Amino acid sequence: MHVWNSIAAWVDALLCKQRTFSSRAARLSLAFSAAYTLWIQLVRQVVGQYPYPVLNKLPHPHGFVALSVIGHIIALVVFAMGRGLARYVLARPVRSGVQTRRTSRAKAA
Repeated sequence: MHVWNSIAAWVDALLCKQRTFSSRAARLSLAFSAAYTLWIQLVRQVVGQYPYPVLNKLPHPHGFVALSVIGHIIALVVFAMGRGLARYVLARPVRSGVQTRRTSRAKAA
């Protein structure tokens, strides 16, 4: 299930013409993932177990904290990869007549 979300995100990143991957977007993404992490912890407090079985098998709280930190680091790395890929895609000349920031600056000079 999560694989399709990742594929959809990459396709969106490649097809969106104005994707900037700004620092603000990175902070908002991190804030969302932190809020989701807190939500998972709240579910454990109320229900008595995590919504993901793998989390129930990890030592509490160290396993949960370690997996959360690793997940946030992976999210930041994937975000940085998306930023780099978007810059690479935007740097290529566009044949359809749509100008990127780089091609419009080059024409202005």
